[in-house]
Amino acid sequence: MTSHKVELPGQSAAVKPSPPSAAPAVEPAEVVLIEDNPADVLLFEEALKESQRQVVVHHVNGAEKALLLLSDRRFQPDLVVLDLNLPRFSGYQVLERYARKDVPVVVFTSSKSEVDTRCALALGAKEVVHKPCELRPYIDAVRKIIDQWTGEGKRS
Repeated sequence: MTSHKVELPGQSAAVKPSPPSAAPAVEPAEVVLIEDNPADVLLFEEALKESQRQVVVHHVNGAEKALLLLSDRRFQPDLVVLDLNLPRFSGYQVLERYARKDVPVVVFTSSKSEVDTRCALALGAKEVVHKPCELRPYIDAVRKIIDQWTGEGKRS
């Protein structure tokens, strides 16, 4: 099995190994995970082990670092996964200040508020997914986000 690891200064990168196959190599999906909770980061990365797609996760734990990373036009992620509850600046503020509209943002939040969902969508999020409390549904939710937004049938 092969794996790739990419690390940017100040961020950590996690990679899901790709199984050997005769099919042509597909570039790994580049996903920025903006999440301050270490347990959620671990769960997100663990969920990717079951994904069919190879994924490189660029984790940032705060809004300022995320906006700095995303403002670099040389960095071309396929997807941004954003938590709303971040220290200092909220996920809403990330959405307000996020200038690039060529990379979709999916909000992955524990909030069940319809107001939070409407606000996030109004600010440019492509989808809002509620974080399940149970392990299996959490893994399934992460896999669905990755498959829908970075896979062959990705949405735009």
